[in-house]
Amino acid sequence: MRPTALDPQIRQLLATILLPRRPPFDTTVLRSGHLALQPVLDGEPVAVESVDGFTVAPDPRRGTPRLAVRRYLPRRGCTRGIVWLHGGGWVVGTLDGYDSSARALAAASDSQVFVVDYRLAPESPYPAALADCTAAFEYIAANAGLFGVDPARLVIGGDSAGGLLGIGVSRWLAGAQMPEPPGPRPAALVLVYPVTDARMQHGSYRRFADGYHLSAAQMAWFWQQFAPPGLARGNEVLSLEHPDLSPLLADDLGNLPPTLVVTAECDVLHDEGLAFANALNLAGVEHEYLEVPAMIHGFMRFRAAVRQARELPAQITEQLDRWKI
Repeated sequence: MRPTALDPQIRQLLATILLPRRPPFDTTVLRSGHLALQPVLDGEPVAVESVDGFTVAPDPRRGTPRLAVRRYLPRRGCTRGIVWLHGGGWVVGTLDGYDSSARALAAASDSQVFVVDYRLAPESPYPAALADCTAAFEYIAANAGLFGVDPARLVIGGDSAGGLLGIGVSRWLAGAQMPEPPGPRPAALVLVYPVTDARMQHGSYRRFADGYHLSAAQMAWFWQQFAPPGLARGNEVLSLEHPDLSPLLADDLGNLPPTLVVTAECDVLHDEGLAFANALNLAGVEHEYLEVPAMIHGFMRFRAAVRQARELPAQITEQLDRWKI
């Protein structure tokens, strides 16, 4: 039985549009369904000055292909930048699918928002997406002047699976996982209901296992696509405890920039997000934790139906402003 705290608007969506996600799962069906929900959930697009795009050349160091990035400019002259890594379980998600969220974040934060079209699983499992996002952030940082962005105000953020990628990019650029010297550092990290622990052992996986949009079964399937059993890195089979997959267990969190962690109360990922915020506290990282009551996973994209989705960009902005970024 769903808790009484579940928002009435969310209850209505779960009863009519966001149907239960149960096995078997199919990549093609999930991708088409993700886009099909967009017109219903996005609402009217928020106006921005311009939307354009560019590509990032292949990076031989990281083995990345040419990558597409879409840029949202809310007004001429704004110098804060946010590189956004979309969610979707590393399997779904497109530039078009995150257009509404990017527009809203750009307008509310007075920031140029850059959405990265990274490679998806299962066609490209770990570490493809993480390498792509790192290469894209490096390119944007190196060309900040071309975009009119202050490098000291360049933030990285992501929702859900994109949150895991954002943490990974920040760790890689701090020199934790790469042999070369540390790269450009994000000014801040914004994580919206992030994935932080591949072991899937937290209590919220039991409390919200089924009937809350993202199910425990679907999350397990996403992990199988992104980090399939037997996946090797170098000469070793990748463990679920590897810090790129379970950054909650990483011993280098102290290298992260100021971090905002946002969780949804009724989400299988709730407890690992909270645990990550606690781990940041233990590591001495400047951080802020925001739990959005009565919400389910993915609510950031429900702008047409849910007030909290429309409020979230402003809440993110307020925290970045408090950090003077």
